[in-house]
Formats: sequence, C-alpha cells, structure tokens
Amino acid sequence: MEQKRREQLWKIVKRYLKEENSTHGLSHIRRLCAYFNLFKGGDPVLPQEVLDAVECSVLLHDIGYSVSGKNHSEHSARILGALFKGELSDIQNQEWILYAVANHSKGLAGAEAKDEKELCLALLALFDHLDHLGAVGIIGNLLRFPKEWSFKTPFFPQ
Repeated sequence: MEQKRREQLWKIVKRYLKEENSTHGLSHIRRLCAYFNLFKGGDPVLPQEVLDAVECSVLLHDIGYSVSGKNHSEHSARILGALFKGELSDIQNQEWILYAVANHSKGLAGAEAKDEKELCLALLALFDHLDHLGAVGIIGNLLRFPKEWSFKTPFFPQ
C-alpha cells in the first residue's frame, strides 16, 4: 500500500477511534499493523492486492466501536460501506475488505480460506485474536477446545 493511502486511512481511523480504549482503540490498531508488517516481511508471499486489502481491513475493522461495542463488526462494515461510496471509492477489492471487517469477530467458517476474501478475513481474525489473547492464549485454547477454535485460527495445523 502506498504511504499516501496509509496516511489517509489513519486519518479516518482517528476520526472514529480514540487512544483511551486500549482493547479496541488506536493502540489496538497500531499493534495489529505491527503484526501485519511482521507477517508481510521483506519478501511477501501473497499478491500485493491481497496485502493491500488485508492492511485496509486491519486499519478499519473496529471503527464500528464509535457506534457501539455490541455488533461492532456490523457497524464497522456499514460505516466502511458508506466510506467506499465516498472518500474511499477508489479502493480496490472492496468486497474482500467488507467481508473481512463484517465477519472478523466470528472468524473463518472452515479450516482454510477458499478465496481472497476469506484469506483477508482469516488474516484479520488471526491478528485480532493474537492481540486479544496473545500467542500463548491462542495455543492454549486450541489445545483445550480444538473444534471450537480451529475455525478462528487459520494456518494452525490440525
């Protein structure tokens, strides 16, 4: 993603989220961006269009908290849909991003992503869960509840 676009998205995030909310505020978004950058690394294994969609999803996935914590994923997708009709109308692969944002609290329905929009969701859910539970918490839940957690943590060997 170009730096100019990233800066534009950060301005939007700052309109909706505040610093004070550490679990779903700006600090949470910063941590997810760090996880994304670690994943992306210096030699990306995914096409740039997928990486751009994931990065956009990471940045905007919690803007619905500005409406309510309850059903925040749906609120985020609704706000994002309006932004896609306005100031973000030139963003590519909007369908992938909306799908990931709308479903990130539920996670992926299967053990592996079938297409790009599911891949965006899988990565967003992974980064989000990593931030909330930490690596030890995720692995612990997978070991204790393998069937209940397998859909939320893609790429983990079954």
